Amino acid sequence: LIKAFKQLYALQALDDKMDLTAYGKSMAKLPLDPTFAHLLLQSPKHECTSEMLTAISMLSAENIFYRPGGGNAEDTGGLAAKAASAHRRFACYE
Repeated sequence: LIKAFKQLYALQALDDKMDLTAYGKSMAKLPLDPTFAHLLLQSPKHECTSEMLTAISMLSAENIFYRPGGGNAEDTGGLAAKAASAHRRFACYE
């Protein structure tokens, strides 16, 4: 609990009296980890909001490499085949 307060204080979400600041209220409106909320709220200052949204999205996802469906390779119309087809668009053949 103390570590959580220290982190929120370091992110300027709490003041010296451990009260929520206006910035902390802005962070609380975002359904994100406090660190991610802080990064997102600071990104306009550094003109990198698009990049920060991408990074936070990737870090917030459970498993970005998840492929639905069973292991049946002969299933050409199922979810696994559709996922493989969609993943081919992002393949890099170097």
